[in-house]
Amino acid sequence: MLSTGRPTTPWGSSAVMRRRREWFTGMGEAHLALWWIPAGRLPTVEDAEARLDCLRRDGPSPAAFTFRDPFPAGQAAAMAPSVNAQPEK
Repeated sequence: MLSTGRPTTPWGSSAVMRRRREWFTGMGEAHLALWWIPAGRLPTVEDAEARLDCLRRDGPSPAAFTFRDPFPAGQAAAMAPSVNAQPEK
């Protein structure tokens, strides 16, 4: 028998992944935000918190998005100032 070099299980890893919703519950709100940054710039924890807040408040946008709803890098620069905007009351 040839080995693929990957670990195997009797039930198969893809079957486990298909059933993951039986064992894990979804997060109530966004817990991960993606955003484009200029080359050479290191984001801070405060940057990440602001982007996550933006995503939770406004949904996916060029300022903060998800893997499911990505935005191209070119749109990010115009949206950067809105990240720290406060919601209207």
